[in-house]
Amino acid sequence: MRPVKLVLSGFGPYAGTTTVDMDALGRRGLYLITGDTGAGKTTLFDAITFALYGESSGSERKAAMLRSKYASDSTPTEVRLTFEHGGKTYRITRNPAYERPKLRGEGTTSRAAGAEMVLPDGSVVTGVGEVSQRVTRMLGVDKEQFCRIAMLAQGDFLKLLLANTRDRQEHFRSLFKTGIFQRFQMALKEELTLVSRARERISSQIELHTRSLQAAPESPLAPTAARAAAGELPMAEVIDLLEGLLREDALALEGVAGRIAEDQRRLEAIAVVLSREEDYQKLVSDQDADRLKAERAAPLLEEQRRALEAARARRPEEEALLREKLGLEETLEDYAALEALRSRIRETAREREEGAGSIERETERRLRLEESLAQQREALLNLSDAGENRERLKAEQSRLEAQLRAFEALRQSLGELSDLRARLEEASKRYLDAQGRADAAGEEALRLRRAFNREQAGIMAGLLREGEPCPVCGARHHPDPAGKSPEAPSEAQVERGEELARQCGERAGQLSSAAARLRGAVESRETEVARNAETLMGPHDPLMRGAVVDQATEKAQAALSDCKGRLREEDNRLHRRQSLEKAVAEQTSALRDCEEGIQKLRTRQGALAGALEQMERTAEERAEKLKYPDRQAAEERIRALGRQAGALKADREQAERAVRTGELELEKLNAAIRQREEQLKDRPTVDAEALKAERDERAAEREALSTLQREADARSAANRRALENLKDRAGELSALDRKWQWVNDLSATANGTAGPGKLMLETYVQATYFDRILRRANVHLMRMSGGKFDLVRRQESGDNRVQSGLEIDVIDHYNGSRRNVETLSGGESFIASLALALGLSEEIQMSAGGIHMDTLFVDEGFGSLDEETLRQAMQALNSLTEGDRLIGIISHVGELRREIDRQILVRKENTGGSTVTVVRG
Repeated sequence: MRPVKLVLSGFGPYAGTTTVDMDALGRRGLYLITGDTGAGKTTLFDAITFALYGESSGSERKAAMLRSKYASDSTPTEVRLTFEHGGKTYRITRNPAYERPKLRGEGTTSRAAGAEMVLPDGSVVTGVGEVSQRVTRMLGVDKEQFCRIAMLAQGDFLKLLLANTRDRQEHFRSLFKTGIFQRFQMALKEELTLVSRARERISSQIELHTRSLQAAPESPLAPTAARAAAGELPMAEVIDLLEGLLREDALALEGVAGRIAEDQRRLEAIAVVLSREEDYQKLVSDQDADRLKAERAAPLLEEQRRALEAARARRPEEEALLREKLGLEETLEDYAALEALRSRIRETAREREEGAGSIERETERRLRLEESLAQQREALLNLSDAGENRERLKAEQSRLEAQLRAFEALRQSLGELSDLRARLEEASKRYLDAQGRADAAGEEALRLRRAFNREQAGIMAGLLREGEPCPVCGARHHPDPAGKSPEAPSEAQVERGEELARQCGERAGQLSSAAARLRGAVESRETEVARNAETLMGPHDPLMRGAVVDQATEKAQAALSDCKGRLREEDNRLHRRQSLEKAVAEQTSALRDCEEGIQKLRTRQGALAGALEQMERTAEERAEKLKYPDRQAAEERIRALGRQAGALKADREQAERAVRTGELELEKLNAAIRQREEQLKDRPTVDAEALKAERDERAAEREALSTLQREADARSAANRRALENLKDRAGELSALDRKWQWVNDLSATANGTAGPGKLMLETYVQATYFDRILRRANVHLMRMSGGKFDLVRRQESGDNRVQSGLEIDVIDHYNGSRRNVETLSGGESFIASLALALGLSEEIQMSAGGIHMDTLFVDEGFGSLDEETLRQAMQALNSLTEGDRLIGIISHVGELRREIDRQILVRKENTGGSTVTVVRG
């Protein structure tokens, strides 16, 4: 890759548009990038890197920070790079995302990041990511690798020279993509951890099952079981022991089951005898109790019979009370009629009193209605002209609204006219750009055609063969044929150039037509807008048309608002008049209804007074005929008579029930006594105490045997589960042990914890790269140091606790010593780090597929060299320019300014920003 032309606009310290014609520096050799400190020398390489990858070369210089602080608001920030690669020319234009002040108004406007790449065949790739991916695929290196290949920054490579293994691991991992080996190492560690945890889990389960085996205390196998539970027996013996314990417990259970069955049969027989004896004892006890109850029941029955005779003697008293109660109940209807009459008297009196109040209230209401009606008639007289101006105001409102719609349409037309003018300006710009490209393509096609025509003699001479006639002169001998220039274009190139010129011309013609159509639309719209504005506003200054529209609109809006206010006021007065007319009619009707109501109330009062006097005389006559003052008193007496008669009846019925109950109870007791006497005739003789003693002894024996049976069952179940689990887990553990062995060996080797060198796999791969880098670096270092120094990789570490393998020593051939690179002086460190940088650059190019960078930048560090070392370093760099390679040295050193005649001079301007001058020498 060789840069041809670099154009910077508003980029870094370059305020305006700065063009660097790098093609003028030639295709090989050294050139110097020099100038003021901080003027932007390294920014040139930043710009190349940004154009290719969308990022600057330094990690601290983000793309969003690249806009020049000196650039004017109208100057865009972008980089245009033309470069050659593989004999073809490419052009990239790229801009970062940034904000700048608006050209009109306040605030800022944003520009999104963009990129465009023109390929040799004229096709275009657009998009930030798409262009970066295309460059990476084409060059074969990513941004970081490109920076390591194309820019040798002395400070960075001095760090690499003095770095330890850990730092170099991170560096080489990024450059040579060795992270896959690191991930393989981590995967092995994780797999080893998983297998180890599985082994521990299975071992823990085996230990748990082994500890769970059980043996009877009296068993001869109990000591062996204790040793197994303590983990002292191998797996096979533990399994044999469990099988023996299961056989032992099976025999014991068989004997215990027979003895338990025998005890159960005897206990059941004893229970039958004792149960029958308990039944006889209960019969005797119940017989004695019933005889005692019968003796007590006979005197009580006699007393209850005497109480019954006394209750039956009061039967006449009960009947007299019932007759009096019946007579009072027959007079209750007379009491009810008197109560109803008295209620009507009270209701009529209340109605007469309420009628007097209603007459008073209606009289007051009539006075209020008369007063309100007089006020409303006066107000209605004041609103007699309401609504007369309403139609005139509505017509004025419609006229003003139509005027405002016309102003709004005119404002919209002005906006559309502004958009059309902007589109016309953009179309004109695109046309001019396309026409420029068409002119350039036409000139290039003409140049190629002329060059091709000039070289026709050389082209025909190239076709001549000795002994064959010349197509021009016919001679068969050609002693001095015309030569062909190396730069002579082929006919295919001429045709491609002419085809490109034709396509560019067609594109320019299309854009010209589009611009012409837009211009016609703008002129038509301008005429229409002027005509409408003249109609609405009369003669006015076209430049002030927008302001005049705003003022006229504001005036019309104010007039419309005033008109609407007056219309609302007129509507309110009309609505008030209509409301008053309706209210007057309603209140006139209400006053008439009120007077009629008062007359009806007075007539009703007279009728109520006569009816009330008649009802009061009738009530006095009925009250004199009744014994009690009211129905409530009569009903209270009736209830008292009912209670007295009911009490006499209840006493008699209770006495009868008591006699019947006593007679039945005594008969039941005598019958039960006779039945038990019959049952106790055949009672056998039984020694219950002896049977109970035998029962308790047999039950205790059965419980002890059952306990032994449960213990043996539990032991057998536990030992059976342990045996099954141990057999299953033994196979799993064996398989895991085999897997752990080979995973452990592989992980230890890959992670550098085994073997004589204890070198991790990734470090081993990186060491291979590093050895090749050092071999390439030593070629340059031997030349720059006059054969004094060689760089070698240290094979052994002084500290086995840390990873090693990427440290560097230096061999001093003058005294035969080998020492740490940190002992080198400043100048020696510079040439060593420069040689290392060159070696790394070459190795990256080879590992990326043998790519070749035609341009190399070396940044600073030459000031620390003495005269002889500087001369040797320059010779080494000169040797690198063989094969059309161009090397740019970024430096302030005055000696280099005198030695290198081709230069790029970067200077600061007093007004801010920097300028670039290319000196060809």
